[in-house]
Amino acid sequence: MWTSQNRPDQEILEHRKAVARCPEPRRSGKPRRSPAQAIFLQRVLEPNQGKSRVVKIAVIGTGYVGLVQGTCLAESGNDVVCIDKVAAKIEGLKHGKIPIYEPGLSELVHRNQRDGRLLFTTDLAGGIEEAEIVFIAVGTPQGDDGGADLSGIWAVGRQVAEVLRSPKIIVIKSTVPVGTNAELARRMADATKVAFDVASNPEFLKEGAAIEDFNKPDRIVVGARKP
Repeated sequence: MWTSQNRPDQEILEHRKAVARCPEPRRSGKPRRSPAQAIFLQRVLEPNQGKSRVVKIAVIGTGYVGLVQGTCLAESGNDVVCIDKVAAKIEGLKHGKIPIYEPGLSELVHRNQRDGRLLFTTDLAGGIEEAEIVFIAVGTPQGDDGGADLSGIWAVGRQVAEVLRSPKIIVIKSTVPVGTNAELARRMADATKVAFDVASNPEFLKEGAAIEDFNKPDRIVVGARKP
């Protein structure tokens, strides 16, 4: 289901990691990039300036936010794997059963599955293996203290860290409080030596108009610790 055709050569990855660890003077106005950023720039942005390019994406969580996000990214021409631990939900999605109602979503899911741009799996390691960007879109319900329950974020972050084999950009799509990126990065760093970056891209989707909001957003917010 996932191939190694577009995976960076391991020797190149090791070289980049070694270069990143070597001390070198910072150039004025040009901060050093992390290995994950270097991979993304080399594989996505620099070779494809002025033209579209298929990006391999994983979305963890197939609730309202995750399913809409993953489907619309596939509709935009990317290769997307949606991952969920609930086997019954994944089996249903594979057979065209959409667990939520959103006008137009069913048609988009079916079309992108048919065209091979949208896959569903419970296999976290396999699902993120070829991904360049991993979106975390798990629930953050209100906790007993009134704040967001981030246990799902921490659990997924650790699971991702434990199976990382190459640098990736981890994007929090879930609704989370200030400081979550830094804490997630700290927890993941405790579980892996592989380079990664953490970014935030909060969702602003209205139920009943989520697809329209994705395609024509009135705002886009992206936050990251590194330039």
